[in-house]
Amino acid sequence: MVFEVGQEYVYLVSLYLFTCFFVSLQPIIAFFAFCFMGLMFWTQKYTLLNKMKRPVPGTDLVNVAMFQLILLGGFIYSLGSLTWSNFLPNGIPKEALLPNLISLGISLLVFVLPYRALIASCSDQASSVNLN
Repeated sequence: MVFEVGQEYVYLVSLYLFTCFFVSLQPIIAFFAFCFMGLMFWTQKYTLLNKMKRPVPGTDLVNVAMFQLILLGGFIYSLGSLTWSNFLPNGIPKEALLPNLISLGISLLVFVLPYRALIASCSDQASSVNLN
């Protein structure tokens, strides 16, 4: 059997996104998710080292997709926070709506920021400073 990185880590990323959505409803879910992620890590590590063949080198597409999904976590958390506050007896409290909308905007900004371009521009500046 060959260790497929994308197939194995999609479970961890989906658990992360579900945790982000439901953590505002019940915060203990974060602890359970952390424990399960640790268990999954050690299980996959054992499987990779003892049962499977070496993974074939793949493209960077899987890494980029997983990185984008992880950045989506803040947006999912904000949506979950807005969703669960609707179930309160009187609807969304007025003092809770503005912070939730601000966090939604910030998380959307974090999701769409071009991190690779920012890092590349910073490293170009740092390398030109080192060369002079």
